[in-house]
Amino acid sequence: MQRRRLLTIAIAWGAFALPRPAAAQSAETEEVAAQPDPETNAPADAPVKRASFESLEAEDEAPEPKKKKKRKGQRLEFKGRIIARAQLTSRRLDIVGSDLLRRERRLDSLDLSVPSARAGFHYHTHIPGVSAAASVELTGKPKLKDAFLQAKNGQLGLRVGQFKLPGSPFETASRLALPTAGRGFIHDILTDRLEIGGRRPGVAGFGKIKLKKDGVLELTLGAFQGSYLRDEATRDRSLMSMQALGAQTVVARAEAALAFAQLGLTGNYRVGTNELRQGDEEPAHFWSGGVDAAIDAWLGGGGLRLWADVNVGESWFVAAKRSATGRPLYTAVRGMAAFRGGGRERGELYVEPFVMVGGLDPDAKVSHDLATEAAAGVNAGFWQRGHATLQGGLTRTQRNFPGSFVLPDYRDQKTLLIQLGAQL
Repeated sequence: MQRRRLLTIAIAWGAFALPRPAAAQSAETEEVAAQPDPETNAPADAPVKRASFESLEAEDEAPEPKKKKKRKGQRLEFKGRIIARAQLTSRRLDIVGSDLLRRERRLDSLDLSVPSARAGFHYHTHIPGVSAAASVELTGKPKLKDAFLQAKNGQLGLRVGQFKLPGSPFETASRLALPTAGRGFIHDILTDRLEIGGRRPGVAGFGKIKLKKDGVLELTLGAFQGSYLRDEATRDRSLMSMQALGAQTVVARAEAALAFAQLGLTGNYRVGTNELRQGDEEPAHFWSGGVDAAIDAWLGGGGLRLWADVNVGESWFVAAKRSATGRPLYTAVRGMAAFRGGGRERGELYVEPFVMVGGLDPDAKVSHDLATEAAAGVNAGFWQRGHATLQGGLTRTQRNFPGSFVLPDYRDQKTLLIQLGAQL
């Protein structure tokens, strides 16, 4: 009897210790996993929500009967920037007194201003490759800056609306992406007087070609609406509307990106506001072209950025002492260099000294008519987020520089400024 009892105990112990079938283990595991969590009173195998913006926002809302499926690639990005400046200026003015005699006078001023306060968005639609963007400048009277639709399919793309004309990186880069507090005197002459670059309604098609060693060649061809001159004294302009068939400026650009370097070539056949139009005559067109280069490289413990461009073309501004006939040919040259410590990643602290120089010859057949500019300073802040700029600058024009060409504040000017800028 005792032996039989011992044999029964041994058989029972062996049955318990032997490996069980996988199905039995799985069933037991599921039964354990299905036990409710004592703290949340929820099943332990329920999916855990990640602490993302979308999930946190959904938890704050009322329960939905059915969760909407998020469309792939759909995203709305808000963008904006604010720039504030304090500027000390010393400039030379020519003043005509009551005796009709012209006298020179230097004027010193201190100005506090907000050069830019901009808001906008970039919307990537649920249609693959299709996006929309718009931005408004809020300083002074609100003004539309960008408003366009863009479609990309592989290496081809099309943009329609109002946007910047293709050009050198110095012109097309965001203002806060440049080391300097602004684009300077030469930029103002090119855009405000010679009407090169800037923003206009238009359409542009572009395509990319892959090169060896990870290089890319991008070709762009666009047509943009021209302007007409409303007032010769103030040079106020408005966009042409139902006035002529040839009312467009045509722009072509080729741009090659190789490693950390970029080379570009741009050609313009632009509508020029050289005079008031008469009746239904076709607007005058003027050609211009430019070559540019840019470098953005990380060298050990710092980042090196270089820009250079040369722009040549026809002008409609004639110097007072010009005797030659034909359209004047202008030449503009600019260069900028900056080296920063830190700031390799977005939001990282950095310091960046910089220097910029430029020159403009408004007429190749006239002597003593050059305009020059120089600026130097330092930036400090958080890379691609915001920074403070301390900058000193100098602009000069020679005696034969066209009077109608010059902007009053730049004739002979020295500046010292502090600027703060931040962006989303």
